[in-house]
Amino acid sequence: MGGGVVQVRFFPLGARNTVFFDDRGFTTAGMAVALLLALSLVFTASQVYRVNSVSARVQDVADAAALAAEGQVAEYVLAARVCDAVLFSLSVAGLTCAGAGIVCLCVPGGAVIGDPLIEASRSLFDSRSKFCRSAKEGLESYQKALPFLASLRATAIASSNNQEGRHRYLAIAVLVPCSGEPMAWDDDIGSSELSDDIDRKSDGLKQAAERADEEARKANDAKTRGFIADCGSEGCSSMFERASVLAGLDGNENPLYASVDTWDFAAGLSRARAYYRKRLANEHPVSSTDEERMKSYLRSCFYRYAVRKLSSAFVKDTDEGFEVSLPHVPHNTDEVRATSLYTDELFLEGISPEGQRVVFAYPEAAVGLPTAPISLQRMEAEGIPSYPEGLLSVSDMGRVAAASTSIDNGFEHYFREFVEAAEEYERARKKLDPLEREAKQTVDGVFSKIRNALEQVASARITPLPPGRNGAIAIVTDVEATSVSRLAPAPFVGSDSFLGNRTAVAASTLLEESSDEGKTALSSLLDGVAERSGSSLLSSEALMCWSDILRGYAKGKEGMASAVEGLLASLPLGSASGLGDWAANGLSLCIESVGLDPPKLNAVKPVVVNSGSVAASSDDPAAVNYISIKKAAIEHPVAGSRPFSSLISAIEGEANHCLDGVPETVEVASIEIAGAGIPIEVPVPDSVRDSASTVFRDALDRLRGLEASECGGSVWD
Repeated sequence: MGGGVVQVRFFPLGARNTVFFDDRGFTTAGMAVALLLALSLVFTASQVYRVNSVSARVQDVADAAALAAEGQVAEYVLAARVCDAVLFSLSVAGLTCAGAGIVCLCVPGGAVIGDPLIEASRSLFDSRSKFCRSAKEGLESYQKALPFLASLRATAIASSNNQEGRHRYLAIAVLVPCSGEPMAWDDDIGSSELSDDIDRKSDGLKQAAERADEEARKANDAKTRGFIADCGSEGCSSMFERASVLAGLDGNENPLYASVDTWDFAAGLSRARAYYRKRLANEHPVSSTDEERMKSYLRSCFYRYAVRKLSSAFVKDTDEGFEVSLPHVPHNTDEVRATSLYTDELFLEGISPEGQRVVFAYPEAAVGLPTAPISLQRMEAEGIPSYPEGLLSVSDMGRVAAASTSIDNGFEHYFREFVEAAEEYERARKKLDPLEREAKQTVDGVFSKIRNALEQVASARITPLPPGRNGAIAIVTDVEATSVSRLAPAPFVGSDSFLGNRTAVAASTLLEESSDEGKTALSSLLDGVAERSGSSLLSSEALMCWSDILRGYAKGKEGMASAVEGLLASLPLGSASGLGDWAANGLSLCIESVGLDPPKLNAVKPVVVNSGSVAASSDDPAAVNYISIKKAAIEHPVAGSRPFSSLISAIEGEANHCLDGVPETVEVASIEIAGAGIPIEVPVPDSVRDSASTVFRDALDRLRGLEASECGGSVWD
């Protein structure tokens, strides 16, 4: 290839014989050296692996420290959510008790239950106000201590991994951001104004409800009588039964209602109209005698009179009130004289075949004779005889209605009862409706204030924004100088080297976790109430209402709504006026209309994440320094000799104000209800606090003096 010449050199056979090999292969010395080299490489690799493994262990400790630091933030978030649940449930319970008390006042005698419920609402409002201030102060105090508590946790976790002679860990942790947002919510939801309004209106509401119930009983009794007259009761006659038998009405013209709740007076009016139209259309003499012909004509006059009167009758039942106009059917001669049957010219007068001035008993009796119209009133006033002689008089017209009105087998008998019941119902309603409007206006006014308060409650939720809400960064150093030979003793390998400081950085943040931890915390809280208050206080309306709603809150929005419905369902709201049921439904709609957000009781858990992402989420000095150090270390891994100095100074500046004056116990809040006081607190023992503070400051000093690895180290996670 390319014309080149390859030169090959041959050595004499004797020249290839050495101490390590000869013409038969490896010598014994050569084999021993090869084995020694192989064993040295194996044990060296084992030592390197052990050194790297021990050195890398600091990263695991750093991860655990970061998780522990952020775990303290997770505890704060859970405590804040429990406080939010308590505050929210106290608000809803107070407003529900106030509303339920008003509902009870709508029922006669309901003040026995309503007044204690209203008093319970005041107790709950007072508890809410105190708890609101307590929670605000406690959570703010907790926030201030949170950076220290997080460092305490990180330090404790690191120290728990110490091994004498092998590992001694120092750890510091910084929360990102290092400070929390101030607690900003109002402890006034208009409860004072609501309670004052209830005090002003409660007496008037009680009186209006009692008077309305009295008139409602009269109205209901009248409606029941009207229903029985129209539709009857089992085995009894009625307008329905008489219309079916006497006029043959059926179907839509003669419906039967099974209950007074589905019936109204308009149904009876429609039935009467159909009945008299049918009777008028079907009327005819039962025989050809003059008397029967006269009776048939009198009945026709009566039916025509009823049809005309019923055509202008009406029943109006609206939100404005009840109004009725129904005809009174005459049932004797005197009543006939008061109607148009007496004054209208329903008959004919003329000259009889005998030449006498007469009034014909029925129109057909005057066939072929000249006539003029005349009324029964003129006939009676002028003393004109009837023709045929003595057959017609005013009393005959009176007997037409009397026959079916005075006895219980006539339609008019039940129609008269129906009309009287309708008129009595109208009188009762005219008294009842203004009273109901007065009571409803009062209740609506109170419910409007409850709705406004609920809207404030919905917006006055506790949203925790503590230090570390974006995450935590932990710096952990193993300061134990360990001999490599002692760490990984191996034959054929000797070393006088020592492992120096090993440092790792880790970060964590919070992740929502679906768990029952929040619900369990609420249940434990209620257990504490029971233990502190005893059975007698548990029977108080305030405590019962709050505990039911708090338990319902733990189950979600539907559970809380169910608790409210359960409270209303337990109240004795039956009354003639129905104001109690109306008010209960109004309160339910009032609460539902606000659209309360579902509870947020999920716990949060810390998870390991990229430290650069956590630091980049804040402009705190420590986070900014950390980003710049990490960037420099990645770009120039061997350039800097003291990368942590500025970072440690920034952390120390942020932490100093948290390390002093931390109380032994951080009380998040305290609940006082029905005589029971229940604190929500986080203990910080003196011994742990003092030792952690010392270790924390020692860690800062030691970390400040660390120098970069000669080999530049690896890129931080």
